[in-house]
Amino acid sequence: MHSIKEKLPGRQEITPVYSIILFITFTSMLFLVFWVLPSWLGDTDLMRILTMTAYVLFYALLESAVVLFGIILLAILLPDRYFKDNFVAQGSGLVVLISIGAYFLQKNISRVHPLIHKHGSDARCCIPVHNGPVYGCRATVIGEQ
Repeated sequence: MHSIKEKLPGRQEITPVYSIILFITFTSMLFLVFWVLPSWLGDTDLMRILTMTAYVLFYALLESAVVLFGIILLAILLPDRYFKDNFVAQGSGLVVLISIGAYFLQKNISRVHPLIHKHGSDARCCIPVHNGPVYGCRATVIGEQ
């Protein structure tokens, strides 16, 4: 029986997989920020915009760490021949598949979650502001007017 430390992939194997996760996650989050930035500029001061952007980027970092932890957990749980021997290739492929699945889930969220209704043909993702309105959002939740 192998110990957990022996089953962990090396730093040289983890780094490329994590860089792909960071690229995909931060690209999508920055796209989201730039998508809603024009509406923020009309209603919000610069300090609040920077604060909301910092929250979004922190969330992206946290999300990418969770995805990496899940992939490393798979490498620990699965036998060596299935995942650890080709960790970079299989981990990168898994990240791309997860990203494609998350993209399609986000695009079809109204079919998955019945409480969200689209208004218009291009419902956008929203970044909530604490104790304030939601900027750049065209989706509403049932019961809120």
